[in-house]
Amino acid sequence: MTAQEITRRGIYVEKLPVLPPLPQIAPLHARGCNGEMINAAVQFLEHSRPELLCELAAFEDSEDIIAARRGNHGKICDEILEALADGDFYPETALGRLDLVFEITRRIRAALHLPEIAPLGRSLSPRRAGEYPPLPRIPVPDTQIAAENVPQDAVDNMVTQLYAAAPELFFDLAEATRLFVFPSDIRENIEKPLWNMRPDAQKNNGAFLGIVIQNIHARLDTLCGFSAEIKKRGYLP
Repeated sequence: MTAQEITRRGIYVEKLPVLPPLPQIAPLHARGCNGEMINAAVQFLEHSRPELLCELAAFEDSEDIIAARRGNHGKICDEILEALADGDFYPETALGRLDLVFEITRRIRAALHLPEIAPLGRSLSPRRAGEYPPLPRIPVPDTQIAAENVPQDAVDNMVTQLYAAAPELFFDLAEATRLFVFPSDIRENIEKPLWNMRPDAQKNNGAFLGIVIQNIHARLDTLCGFSAEIKKRGYLP
């Protein structure tokens, strides 16, 4: 892939790097996205949308990979998935799509001779359809604006009910954090039912959903050890 093949500037990165052909790497998981699908998706992107791979490479080559992946990296992942949506290599499930973009980042890092970023911590369950541990109760902190505060019992009730009804949504969110790749549909899939479950007293609270999601992340972190692993690897002080 040469600079001449890049037909436009990046969406978030003004100067796109030159990216060599991506190597084929055996995937870490087979959860609705196998090696053949990944190979076909990468081949399509290299020929039809190389600028998306180059922009993702610019984020992957960041000195602060945590900040990079928490920023517009996820939006480029969404752009990549949108570009692939009409192909036979588009995974049917959100978890499969998560694995696909994760595997693309692995190949980009290998092509750039960057160290691999292995999954963080532990999975919430050995299998998505398996047994799940109880979620711990995590206190909900007050916000700086009193009107945006959310009662602890409201969060506890919503999270407990949704976890009992659809634990796989929590599994997917935990896996996105483990892989540290954040395509938007993972979060949207858990936000939609939470939005519909919100109490009447919170329907005018614009901060409500973000506070609940933050609390869910804290509960998953307690079970899966993401923050401890990030610090252990030296990604954060």
